[in-house]
Amino acid sequence: MGLWHALRSVEGGASATGDSGRAGAVRVQVIGLDEARAAILAACEPLEAEAVSVARAAGRVLTHGVDAQHPYPNADLSAMDGYAVRSEDISEPEVAVEAVGESRAGAPWTGSLGRGQAVRIFTGAIVPDSADAVVIQEDTRASGDRIEILETPRLGANIRRLGEGHRPGDRLLEAGAVVGPAAVGLLISDGHAQVQVHARPRVAILGTGDELLAPGERPERAGSVVDGNGPMIEAFVEGRGGVVAGCARAIDSPDDIAAWLSEQAAQSDLLLTTGGASVGDHDCIAGAWSVAGIETRFWKIAVKPGKPLRFGVLERGGRGIPVLALPGNPLAVLSALEQLVGPVLDRLSGRPGRTRPRLLLPLTEPLSKRAGRAHLVRGVATADGFQPARSQGSHLLRAAAQSDAVGHLGRELERLEAGAPIEVEVTSDDLRGARLRPEGSPPIAVGVTGDSNAGKTQLVEALVRGLRDRGARVGTVKHATHAVDVDTPGKDSWRHAEAGAEGVVLVGPEKSAVFRAGSLEARHDWMAPFGGAVDWVIIEGFRAAPLPQIEVLQSEQESLERRPNGWRLTRSGTFSEGVIAELLDALVTELD
Repeated sequence: MGLWHALRSVEGGASATGDSGRAGAVRVQVIGLDEARAAILAACEPLEAEAVSVARAAGRVLTHGVDAQHPYPNADLSAMDGYAVRSEDISEPEVAVEAVGESRAGAPWTGSLGRGQAVRIFTGAIVPDSADAVVIQEDTRASGDRIEILETPRLGANIRRLGEGHRPGDRLLEAGAVVGPAAVGLLISDGHAQVQVHARPRVAILGTGDELLAPGERPERAGSVVDGNGPMIEAFVEGRGGVVAGCARAIDSPDDIAAWLSEQAAQSDLLLTTGGASVGDHDCIAGAWSVAGIETRFWKIAVKPGKPLRFGVLERGGRGIPVLALPGNPLAVLSALEQLVGPVLDRLSGRPGRTRPRLLLPLTEPLSKRAGRAHLVRGVATADGFQPARSQGSHLLRAAAQSDAVGHLGRELERLEAGAPIEVEVTSDDLRGARLRPEGSPPIAVGVTGDSNAGKTQLVEALVRGLRDRGARVGTVKHATHAVDVDTPGKDSWRHAEAGAEGVVLVGPEKSAVFRAGSLEARHDWMAPFGGAVDWVIIEGFRAAPLPQIEVLQSEQESLERRPNGWRLTRSGTFSEGVIAELLDALVTELD
């Protein structure tokens, strides 16, 4: 008990000061997911090179470029089944020639064609030196050895020329290329037996907690948990190209955990633990890190699930080994794997970061949360929208197992209504059967909010003029608190709408207007009427809209302040040219 209490006091000190081994090393403030990912990747470097056989190199990343050793093809080859001919003999259509031999792949004809002669040839066979074209079989009529040419081919037709694919010294693959099946075939066909690639990251995994049971064990007491996190992490690591160097479970003992970390550091490139990363009485990771001498770079991320996550570096043998203490809840572990561990494995492997495609999809039902933390929402993505799963608890894996799409709710966002767009990470399985329509880049949207008479419209005018002066096309959206009078009853366009048209376009000699039935407010579908004709859309009066906002306030002094979800602009009168220029620079730098 004395030892346990002593170690607990170390952990308590670390938690109270935000330090777990080195004074001043820890960032105690909660940081965002993107910032956390950047901090982790900044501490990682691609692993050294190793030689592997080309046949075993699929999925690996080249550390050096590879040049061709031989020409490909290594001779003039026929691209089709047919007859090798001399063009001078068949300059006119429906000329007959005499077949005097046969050339097939692996058994070339070695003679020389005379006047009016041809050689029967098959795809991949060497073209005789004396032939300069191949007539495809469909353009001939054969009667014994007499071959009638029905269509005259052009000079060189249907011949794959020596070295047209590559010649010796040509660069086949650049350093940093990921070796895929095509690259394996290319390299082996050129005679390469081995290539230099980045080593596969070796990952050690430790599950912590007195309650953990090994997979296959039967829970004998209430509250015990079969460790599913370990096998889940192993599957993820191996699927991402890593190697599991070790997988174990430990009780809540800082000494035991520290000993395991130190031991595994000698044979691993990444250390992962699950559980014990928070500040509960039995969360002992901070104490273990202090004992092991791990420098904590940050802990706690403004994301749900996955807030109590700790990242540090363990110095061993002249190299810094990244260490991630993941939460214990399974869905939080999975989110950390996808958002943080995956990019680390890519960096260590030398691979360009792999990110899943993201689409803006309409929500099928409202979502609410507290401001201050981004939310990763599990659900189903279809061509019709994003359906959040009913159960989003960080301890529940069922939603993730049944759906692989992840919706992103911004850190300061509090609510999205049904129909509002949400950014969704998707997989190829999510998109199965969907038809994606290619479009140009969507316009950049920014909101302008503030109290009545604060100067919102004056700012919109200034931004429109400033962006136009910089060569941008700008559209605006204004929130109307009263009914919108867009047409006069009895007029033709009014009659169109009354008959049930979803939209009416009114085209005049100087202006045109688009009328749509119903309100766009709930759907946040403001960009649709612009039809890709603008680069920026400035939206006035939608305070709760899920987009960067510029809040305008009255004050005795003019100032511009960066806020978590945009900017705050105070004014005492007319906006100065200087503050407008500063705001425009900020908008273009951060949003464009």
